Amino acid sequence: MVSEKFETRSVKETASETALISSLMLICLALLIFGLAGSDDGGARALEWTASAGKLLYGQLEWTLGVYITTLLAFYAVSIGGQVLGGTVEAANTRRVLGFIAELMAAATLALVAFVAVHCWQNPANWAVFIILLPVVGIILFLALQLGSFLVPDLEIRIALAESTRAQAREQLARVRRRSRRSFWLVFGVNAAAIGLGVFLLMLPVDVGDSAFLLWLLCVGLVTLMLLTTAVASHGRLTFRDREARIFIGFLLPSFMYLGLAMAVIGLIVGGVALPPRAGLALTVLIVATVTTGYWRRTQAPRWFLDWSMQGVTAKSAARSLTKEYVKAVRSSRELKAARPVRGNLPRRLFDGLRAAVRQG
Repeated sequence: MVSEKFETRSVKETASETALISSLMLICLALLIFGLAGSDDGGARALEWTASAGKLLYGQLEWTLGVYITTLLAFYAVSIGGQVLGGTVEAANTRRVLGFIAELMAAATLALVAFVAVHCWQNPANWAVFIILLPVVGIILFLALQLGSFLVPDLEIRIALAESTRAQAREQLARVRRRSRRSFWLVFGVNAAAIGLGVFLLMLPVDVGDSAFLLWLLCVGLVTLMLLTTAVASHGRLTFRDREARIFIGFLLPSFMYLGLAMAVIGLIVGGVALPPRAGLALTVLIVATVTTGYWRRTQAPRWFLDWSMQGVTAKSAARSLTKEYVKAVRSSRELKAARPVRGNLPRRLFDGLRAAVRQG
């Protein structure tokens, strides 16, 4: 097994990193294409250019994928076969470089597949090529992920990262001491049912029975979506270490949700839909209730409200995640420090060497 001979990381971590690189590559290509296409009928022109690029790549698939697979196989053989020149440190550095190149090749392959997919969408007769293309791409991704598992930082860097994660997790745990004592799904269900029922009753009466049932489903569905978004935002704000991620998930995501709700209502009004006065009251109750249960300050909330609010129960979920992260960081730090080579004084090294020689003898 490779993991028995060399130090590796999980394939899941490698896959996440490759997906991120591929996404960034596709976003940059899309921005470039739309930027060159211009504003006047730019969407149709960008689609045409993308299909043309896909057609060009479609004709080069045979040799391109062949070169990719051959290169990755060579990288894999060099990485695990012991042909890397130099000492242990130099060999590990070479494996890391090859692993990073393999991840870039995998990301480029996914971008190639995206362009070819657009071409095949424009020309349905060519869809049969995916019967051959997908297994080959699967082989490339498999080899790239295996090579990417060698992309492990140096020991001292990993120790520093583990210590930083441990310290930050402990600091974040101190911020969620006041939290709910109830189950997440119990509190979520109570909030969704109570708010949904309140909004539904404010929207009544409805003339037809079927309309009342559809209105009930709409109210419950909308409340569920808003509460889930609120929970994700609060959880990310409490657990994420990156400041930009906390701002995006914790603040921009719920802001977009409420902005989208407002735009939907404005669109109905502009479109000539006559909303009854009770609809405005129901919308106000919906917004006030979801904001109150999701964003009321835990330090100022009474205990009964903290137990049954989404803010309180999300803090409980965040505390559980942070505790797992803290324990994992402590364990990782101990294991990495134990793996660090010990440099004792000269008598100690001579004694260890003599003891090893006696055991071998």
